[in-house]
Amino acid sequence: MDNYYDVLGVEKNATQDDIKKSYRRLARKYHPDRSEEANAEEKFKEVNTAYQTLKDPQKRAEYDSPPRQEFSFTTGGMGGQSLNDMLREAMGGMGGRRFQQQNQQPMAKVNISLEEAFTGTTRRLNNNEFSIPAGVRSNNHLFVDGFIIIINVMKHNKFHRAQDDLAALVEINAIEAMVGIKCEMKSIDEKIIKFDIPAGIQHGKVVRIAGKGMPNPEFDMRGDLLIQVAVTTPQDLTDEEKQSIMNIQHRKSFDA
Repeated sequence: MDNYYDVLGVEKNATQDDIKKSYRRLARKYHPDRSEEANAEEKFKEVNTAYQTLKDPQKRAEYDSPPRQEFSFTTGGMGGQSLNDMLREAMGGMGGRRFQQQNQQPMAKVNISLEEAFTGTTRRLNNNEFSIPAGVRSNNHLFVDGFIIIINVMKHNKFHRAQDDLAALVEINAIEAMVGIKCEMKSIDEKIIKFDIPAGIQHGKVVRIAGKGMPNPEFDMRGDLLIQVAVTTPQDLTDEEKQSIMNIQHRKSFDA
């Protein structure tokens, strides 16, 4: 059997805070939805098994004191937890996206707006209020009063979500695309964001604004805001404006 202190990378005299910090770090490293390591799921289980013992003072004392064979786990050495339970604990209560709950708990579906997903919100169940964390994604599961709450984040008429990034479309005309333009727009939380569209930008290109997307529910980070530029052709130019543009560049012939 692996030494649980070695599994978590801590000393035998580590504090509970040290153990928790190391567990969270390793759980993120080996999270089956994120890690590219071939044995990530197995490592995740090992880390969780060690943590389930060392986080509990009584279990830790039993583990540290001989004879160790008197101490045993239930359900295959995982402290009675399913892999989905481990993922929820490692990520602060958010279920892993790849794993479905296998028991027969009653289920309820909750619709929230993208704005609510951005800031976090609350709902009521059986007259009790529960929190929905900021950054929650569609099909994430919450476990409240014996219920499995399935979150559905509704579509937005302006912003499109791509994981933790938010995408929006901005229309500019061809002249603005040629010379560049300073823009501002309201973000999902109604705050004004200012940004520059560079001169010479082409239709369909994206301007990325770092850190202005959705909060990540598992890690302390934010996605980006992706501004896709749609270039339109002005249809109401005066003769003087047309001549000015022609003076800049005028192609007299085209190659076949």
